[in-house]
Amino acid sequence: SDAAISSSESKYVQVVVTPGESLWSIAAMVAGNSQIQSVVADIVEVNKLKSADVPAGTRLLVPTF
Repeated sequence: SDAAISSSESKYVQVVVTPGESLWSIAAMVAGNSQIQSVVADIVEVNKLKSADVPAGTRLLVPTF
């Protein structure tokens, strides 16, 4: 709901993708109790990615929980 988003504003940190990492592994590290799939979707949306494939060296904004 919109109320939940405005009351608990998400913060983002910038990470650099290292060799062997994927959006899924990055999302798994930060997801906490959240669904990994929704964190991946959030990363794709915030970074305006065309796909979930990200090469090493890519800078991404990743949500913190």
